[in-house]
Amino acid sequence: EGKLVPVEEGSASSSKDPYKIVVPDTARLKITQVSGSTAGAGSGDFHVYRATRRREQFRVAGILKQAKEQEDFEEFIKRKEQAHAEQIE
Repeated sequence: EGKLVPVEEGSASSSKDPYKIVVPDTARLKITQVSGSTAGAGSGDFHVYRATRRREQFRVAGILKQAKEQEDFEEFIKRKEQAHAEQIE
């Protein structure tokens, strides 16, 4: 099971940008219950597969949502800076 760990100060993945959303690396997610490649899958294997697939879909949806929010926020900051520059001129 994956574990979310906060980014520590001074680490390689930390950023100077306070608005940046950090997506943790959960690629090392270990799946412990895997069925073999033989044709005789047990009755519970489908339920395990379905639960694993559902968790992965939620994880990917969360990453996409965070990326969209980050993109929208960066666009907002850019528009705000442009409006401020136009006011100064």
